[in-house]
Amino acid sequence: MDSRIHDFADHYFNLYSDPRTTNKQVCDGFAEKCFDLGFEMDCGNAFCERYPKAFNDYTELEKIIEEIEALRKILCKKESKQIRKQI
Repeated sequence: MDSRIHDFADHYFNLYSDPRTTNKQVCDGFAEKCFDLGFEMDCGNAFCERYPKAFNDYTELEKIIEEIEALRKILCKKESKQIRKQI
């Protein structure tokens, strides 16, 4: 796993775990950190295009959540293989 992603996750886990954390601490620099890691923010547009019913209806989200988890696992395996090829 990319240590930068681990550090990002660890940082925000600690922020969200601490009840003294302010919104400013969470929001300051968040977008820049996401972009630096290669994440793209599209305000949920890609999700809405793929799962139009699930965006505003939790019962529909429950129906597709396992599909999303399966896709995440596939993408993680693909990324892992790409990293190993680079080494």
